[in-house]
Formats: sequence, C-alpha cells, structure tokens
Amino acid sequence: MAKVEHQNSGGTARPAPFSNTDAAESESITVLRLLLDARRVRHDLTEGDKTPNLDGYIVLIDDTAHPIGKLEVQIKTLPAGATSYRCPSSLVAYSHESTTLPVILVCVDSKNTRAYWKQVSEFMAGYDGAQQTFTVHFDDALDVINRSDSCSCYHRWSELTEEYLERIQRYPLIVPEPGQKRRVVSLGRTHWEAVQQYADALNGLLDDDFKVVKKLLALCRGDTSFSPARSSAPASMSLVSFGTFGARRGSPYSGRRWPPTWFLVSCSSITAGLSFRRMPMSIS
Repeated sequence: MAKVEHQNSGGTARPAPFSNTDAAESESITVLRLLLDARRVRHDLTEGDKTPNLDGYIVLIDDTAHPIGKLEVQIKTLPAGATSYRCPSSLVAYSHESTTLPVILVCVDSKNTRAYWKQVSEFMAGYDGAQQTFTVHFDDALDVINRSDSCSCYHRWSELTEEYLERIQRYPLIVPEPGQKRRVVSLGRTHWEAVQQYADALNGLLDDDFKVVKKLLALCRGDTSFSPARSSAPASMSLVSFGTFGARRGSPYSGRRWPPTWFLVSCSSITAGLSFRRMPMSIS
C-alpha cells in the first residue's frame, strides 16, 4: 500500500498530491503535439516520466510516412512571452556522452501557444562546461515550431538526422580490427588518399590565396617570427607512398622534403575551426 504523506487540518490522512510542475509539463506537451505537423513528423512524447534528460522522441517521415530520422527531445515550459531558458549543462553532457541520437531542447510557451527549439551540443552559444547552467536564447523566427509550410524546423531536423546517420554509417570504416591498436595509420589506402587530397587542396589555398590566414595561424601559436620562406618546426623524415601516409600522386616534391611552408591538417578540431600543425615530410 502506498505510503500516506499528507494530512489535512482536521488530522485525516489524504493521498499525496501531484506535483505542481506536472500540470505545466502536461500542458506544454499538449501544446507541442498541436504545433507539430503530422504530415512531416510523428512523436512519442511522455507525460509524468521522470527519466532525466528525455521526454520522448520526434520521428521524421517522408511523403509515404516512412521514418527517415529520429530525435530525442527534452521539453521545458516557458513563462508567457519568454524567449530564453536557463538550461542545465548536464543536458549537454547527456547529448554527447549517453546517446547516439541528436538531442533537441524544446521550450513551450503554453499561454501563447508557441514553441521554440535548439539542438543540444557543446557548441551552443553561452555553454561552459564549468558552469551548472547557461542561458539559451531563441529566435522568434528561426527557432519556432509550427505547422506552416514555411517553418524551417523540419528541414533543419532532417539535415541533423542525416548528419548523425552519416557518422554512424562511416564509423565502422575507421574502427580498428579486434586486437588492433586505435591509431591513425590503421586507415585504409582509399581513406588516406581522401585525407591527403583534402589536405593538398587546403594547403594550396593557404600557400596561395590565403597566405594571411596561414600567418595568423602561426601568430596564434606564438610564432611571431613566422615567415613563409622558413620554418623552425622539427620533424623526422621518412619515405612514404601515396595512399599510406604520403601526399599527392606525381608531386613535384616526390622523393624530396616537402617545402617547410607545407601544413598538414591535424585530426583534432576546436570550436573556432580546424587546428593546423606544421609537418614537413618526405614522400616516395
């Protein structure tokens, strides 16, 4: 038998009441259901569920009602007229540590029958992992959810799910075999060729059209004496072949050291964009 937790003024025991937040949550979910376009999405939104970080799913469908993508949803209630929400940083942590699906935050203004959304990620404006919360600001035009044909949310959700699906499909291509160490040279020849061709194109731009960008990158690394004519970056030399760990086929530098101004794209990325490191190399 459930424990009795509440008594009235006369001393007669009564069942514990529902939380005041349950009514607001239920109303927000009801409004969101009304705002979602059934021609483009289906939903499985739960009320009264105490599962942290998750209030259900939105499934995108095509013209024949076949599912083409899926989003996890966290729903919160906004005061009337509000267009910002104080988001817990734990939701961002959940999005990149505990799920393989895209996560979106949906905030509902029930009084005005409006709903807004943002993708949950480490790149959200204002997010700082060292802080417990941060403020999410919604654009009244770009972040709105409604049934209109002009509403951009459905197209953006589709792009988001396609991006995640592509990551999943490509992931097995770079996973090492059982017992094999996770290292960059475990990539196959085809993938190395693609990486090298991309690096060649990027380095060509940095050497010719965007020399100023290259110089700024060097300055950001603290190299105030950087000159395209020289480089003080140490590097070990080795002979490599195209498609393994070398460079473009038929390079004029074949069998010789790369010019010291050549840059190889680092596999790491940062919020502001790609990071670069100098790696003079020799190729066969």
